[in-house]
Amino acid sequence: MTTPRRLVLVSAAMAQDGFYPEGVEAFKQLEGNAATFGPGVKASPLGQAYPDVDRTNLFSKVGDLTKRPFDWSADVARPQPRTLVERFLVSALKAVG
Repeated sequence: MTTPRRLVLVSAAMAQDGFYPEGVEAFKQLEGNAATFGPGVKASPLGQAYPDVDRTNLFSKVGDLTKRPFDWSADVARPQPRTLVERFLVSALKAVG
């Protein structure tokens, strides 16, 4: 497996209130519907292109993560090169448990 040398973050919300309310509601339903959505995406062209991704587990974890309000604006206010993405990933993984 090749490790990327650079990662460009194009767009991300730094607080849950950065999403449209209907988007937040949809994410709240993601965990409970992961068993339905996962196989559907696996059968899609995206799933065919990346067959090794366990989308049921992914949707379940993303749904669990997005159930809890978050606000990383204090971290974003003081970015440090090469660590902002790492901090985000560490925070996200700790939240998932």
